[in-house]
Parts: sequence; C-alpha cells; structure tokens
Amino acid sequence: MSAMLTTESLQRLIRDSHPGVRLAWFEATEGSGRGDNYTAVLYRVQARGWSGEEPWKGSFILKALPENPETREAYQSESLFRNEVAFYTRALPALIDFQSRMGARSPFRGVPQCFRADGDLIVLEDLRCRGFRMADRKVGLDAAHLEAALALLARLHALSLAMRASEPRRFAAVVAGAVREVMFTPENEAWYRAYYRSASRAACAVVGDAFPATDAYLRRLRAFADDGFFQRMVDLVSAATASDPGGQRYDVPLVLCHGDCWTNNIMFRYSGDDDDRIAEACLLDFQMARVGSPALDLASLLYCCTSRELRRAHLDRLLEHYHGCLRDALADLGCGSAAEELLPISTLRREMARCSRFGLGIALDMIPISTCDSDVAPDLYGGEAASGGEAAKGSEDGPEKYDLLKAPPSEEGRRRMSELVQELVDNGFV
Repeated sequence: MSAMLTTESLQRLIRDSHPGVRLAWFEATEGSGRGDNYTAVLYRVQARGWSGEEPWKGSFILKALPENPETREAYQSESLFRNEVAFYTRALPALIDFQSRMGARSPFRGVPQCFRADGDLIVLEDLRCRGFRMADRKVGLDAAHLEAALALLARLHALSLAMRASEPRRFAAVVAGAVREVMFTPENEAWYRAYYRSASRAACAVVGDAFPATDAYLRRLRAFADDGFFQRMVDLVSAATASDPGGQRYDVPLVLCHGDCWTNNIMFRYSGDDDDRIAEACLLDFQMARVGSPALDLASLLYCCTSRELRRAHLDRLLEHYHGCLRDALADLGCGSAAEELLPISTLRREMARCSRFGLGIALDMIPISTCDSDVAPDLYGGEAASGGEAAKGSEDGPEKYDLLKAPPSEEGRRRMSELVQELVDNGFV
C-alpha cells in the first residue's frame, strides 16, 4: 500500500478538488467484504489534515490490482483494469464534455469523482461520505431501487445516443474507441470454456431439481448452454444489426454500456431515514464497460438482481419508465424531436427480447455470486490466487474465479435460477 500511495501523492491528487487542504496523515483499510468485489482490491483511505486553521478529514476509495500475479491472471484483472482506466480518462470525459456543450439542465452525474486512473491504481471519492449505501446483494433490488437505477442508466445511455447522432466521428473515435469488450470475445473462449461448462452444469442441476415432472426447461437450458454458448454471447454483445421474430432487420442502438449491472455496482442515497425515498443513485465499477445495445445493461440488471414476482408485476412499467427517462434526457441534450427515432419503444422491446438470452448467460455466473454467503466467496486480500497455474488457463477445473460453483447453491440462488429459466422459456426467449 505504501508503494501505491503516500501523503504527498494523495495531497497532489486532491489539490484541485480540496484546495487549501494540507494532509498530515492517512490510513488504508479493506474497502469491501468477501463476496462484494472480485477482480480488484478496494481500500478505504481515511485522511486527516488541516483546512486553513481548522481540522479536516476525508475519505477516498483506492482500487488496485491484486498483488498476487496468479490472482491477476486467473481473474484477467489487468485487461479489466485497463478498460476501467480508459472509461475514466477517455470515454466518460468525452461524454461529459458533450453534455456541457449541449447545455444540459439535468446533467448525468451518476459516477464517483475520479482523482486518478492509470495502469495500476484508481482513486475515487468515497460515496459513503455523501450518504450513499449499497443494497443487500443477496436480497436484490425492489421496484423503487430499480426505478432509480434505470433512470440513471437512461441518462448514461442518452448521452451516447445524442453524441453518436450529433458527432458520430468523435463518438466513434473517443468513446467507442476507448473501451473494448473484455470478456465475450472469440479469443477468450478457450479461457472461459471450463468455467462456463461448470456454471452450466450447476444451473442444469438446479433446474433439473426444480422441475422433476418435465424436462422441457432443462432441455432448453442445456441447448442454450451447449458448446456454442460462448459464441452466442459474443454475437449478442457485438451485434450492430439484428432481426425481429418476423425476420425484419433493424439497426441495434449502440451506447456506452456500464457492462456489469448488478446490485453491488449501484449505490443509493436516501432522503432522511426512509429507505423508500431514494434521492440519488450512482454507478460503480466500469471494468466491463462496452459499446453495445442498452438492453445488455437492462437484461443484466432485471434478470440477475430481481425476483420473478417483481418482474411479473413491474417489468413492462419499468421498461416504460426507462424509456420515458431516456426521452427526457435526450430532450435535455437537444434531441427531443429525434428521441423516438434514436430509440423507439418498439426497438427497445425487440432488443430486450433478443438480449434476454444474454441476461440468462450472465445469470449463470451472477446469480451464484450475488446470493452466496460471504464465507464461500474468495478473500482477495489474503494474497492467495483464486485459481492459478494451468487451472487458470482453461483446464477442466478452471478458470474458477472463486470456488462458488463447487459450493452448494443457496436456496435463494436455486429459486432465482430455476424461476428465470422457466420465465424465459415460457416467454419463448430461450
């Protein structure tokens, strides 16, 4: 830790955001619990000093690569980290500059302030200092939290749609040219083959136990998760055009996606002591930022972090809420008359149907992660590799980011997985 940050270097990082503050001391402690973060280590830095003659204190989040080289290799941490650095240093500043030039009255501010982002270190504001809190990953998100998260995603996505329509060359060069797909690429298939084979087997076991009277759901899941699974995920994230069920071709709306929308990557600030009154939301962890369909983000969020009961009662309304927020944000960026052309609600629904398979693919991985007990998750601060050596390179037992797939799934995880498969099969999406 001392090699990554010193009092002097921290002083330089906050020079512009905290003018006049003179740091005297800081202490770093673990910034996340087991099961809350997987591909990097987080530290909370508590700092003390002086502002003029008055005592001053502050807190920052330091995000770093795991120290153990085998852990970095097993998690592919370095490529993920580079992608997040590119998000903070190139893609996001271009979008923020665009919205400033467009005179947005309700600008997108849903990311923590970034003080430093380079090859091995990201330093961010500690959102807890502004009252932000994280929801319970094992419980997931209710309708109110989903509304806040979808409104935030709508504003982020609207920036891309508006900039791509107004400044297509700059968007392609500076935003789309900054981030890249770091997971679902053809060259990664061998790396992840064994991991997703294990994930598929675990999901099939759960679905087989849940529906003993029929093999329809299990058969569809097995067909979805067969040896062509990874290529299907590659095709879903990279598609620029698609066909609806009637065979009609259409252009996929392309935006800067968060890329990893799940409960632990969203924080909420509340009004007073009432947790139902959400004042603000903020997105975290842009390691998997990509340019793709907005439905990739929506499918991940809605299928991995909610219950079937919630989707049954609120899914249509939540999609309309997202689309309404998107329309408002586009109007604020000067694209009001073109809002329906940039992303019609009919195209959003077609994309949600197409990307529902992506949501299921992510759920094979994320539902066990989000519903596991903390003592089952890996301890990244312990310095041990999650899986090293040949296992990390795609053997029968790897790359296992954390041995969750070998542990018995939680009851909540079993319920969510079996009900998601049943829902998507019944709807004809899988």
